[in-house]
Amino acid sequence: MKKLLIIASCILLTTACQQNDEEYTLAENSQTAELSALDHFSLLLSKAVASNSELRTFLKKEALEMIDNDYDVFYPLAKNKIVTEGKTFKNILEQYDSNKELDELERKLPLLTVMIPELPSGYNAETWNCTEEVPHITPRLGNKYVIPYYKNGMTDFEFDANLIPGFPVLVVKNNERIVRNTGATRTPNASTLNSEYSFVDAAFDRSCNTPPQALTRTTISGRADLETAYRAMGATSEKWQRDNIYYGLTPTNTEGPLKRNYAERIEAIRFTEQAYTKMCDQNDPDYVRDPLNEHVCFSKDPNHVAPPSIESMWQDGRFEFKIDITINNQAGLGTNITKYFSVRPQEIYDLIVENYKNNIAHCFWVKGVIPRTYYPNINLVTWDLEQNSFSWKITVAEVDDQETYTTQETVSSEFATNFSVNTQGGTDKVKVGLNFGMSTKSTKQTQFTRVTYKNSDDLGTLEANFSDPILLNSSNELYFIKNPMVELALVPAKLY
Repeated sequence: MKKLLIIASCILLTTACQQNDEEYTLAENSQTAELSALDHFSLLLSKAVASNSELRTFLKKEALEMIDNDYDVFYPLAKNKIVTEGKTFKNILEQYDSNKELDELERKLPLLTVMIPELPSGYNAETWNCTEEVPHITPRLGNKYVIPYYKNGMTDFEFDANLIPGFPVLVVKNNERIVRNTGATRTPNASTLNSEYSFVDAAFDRSCNTPPQALTRTTISGRADLETAYRAMGATSEKWQRDNIYYGLTPTNTEGPLKRNYAERIEAIRFTEQAYTKMCDQNDPDYVRDPLNEHVCFSKDPNHVAPPSIESMWQDGRFEFKIDITINNQAGLGTNITKYFSVRPQEIYDLIVENYKNNIAHCFWVKGVIPRTYYPNINLVTWDLEQNSFSWKITVAEVDDQETYTTQETVSSEFATNFSVNTQGGTDKVKVGLNFGMSTKSTKQTQFTRVTYKNSDDLGTLEANFSDPILLNSSNELYFIKNPMVELALVPAKLY
């Protein structure tokens, strides 16, 4: 009997392993086919732009529309638009499609996009002299350590993915901000593009007025309410500044109802040098450094496909960041708020760029980065300490892929219980006492479902507490919660 059980277990294990291998092979084959299609379309496009200045003008005009808040030309939307003399974008490509493969490429690449990158040379969609300058075409192959540059249907040259071109170039890639309209891909805050496509989030929809615009500096200057909270409560855990902001409490006035005209705002965020390294995939063990130029990497094995580094800084366009805020509540249901924002690499880092001399083409390399503070201006929710947990969990990721998976996690949270009936009227209870008052805290556990993008860069988790200071001193220095890769400042914003 034991032998039969062992044999049965071995059969089940072997079957499971075979299924996993088959699934991995299918996924690998699908990715290979996709990359090959991007490569073929790039060659085709290079023929068309080399001999058709009207097409170059069309691509520049479409990119400047920034329909997804980047200089992207979304091919499914642009292909049937007239370029010149009654011919569409697709009609022009078909003139150079000797292999009759364009329809098949469209089928394989439903998110096909042509992007005009922003380069250290000053080249971008605004400055491109499309009448005179014929760009190279390069596909966003994602995991190659050498990038091909095509011109007029041929490979003009190749060089290391760590190098940034110093000449006009168009990037052929899949769009990371737009998805096909299926139940699996739509997010709660998605914005419809047309019957077939939607934006991943309204934050990427150029035509939508609801996404907030990032600010060039903090909004706290002149905020008398924040300054009053600092003077009344200080910047230690003994007294909480948010008690003053949300409930009007002071050391001498220890009762007050919730002020619902405030909500937390992601006021400022910084990404460290370690985050830059992770987002650029610079820690791959299969790379070795060029002994003459330490910034240039080469694979130890010529047949090994290694992830590039600096390539993602210019071939992807703007970074797409996803922030999940997990908030437990008294009802045991909890809330998972998801916010997206996009940002140019130059807005979160000062790039130290130098010329790199070679005999192929003018290019640059990034010698280093200096983190910059970015002000995303993203409003969250009111921190109702009676109903919502004392601590919020904040997860930050840089999104690199469309494919998602879900994870389940259980969060244990503390709740304040020092609330009583409002004798002055009103539906909200009154908070009695500073901090947790004289009452005991309660603890609840809630299970959350979180959607995660495959191949994205997880930049870690942060914990925000109601007791965290808002201002650190009378000079209005913000308090940042931190992990090794992200620093973030939450500030209560007055809504009305």
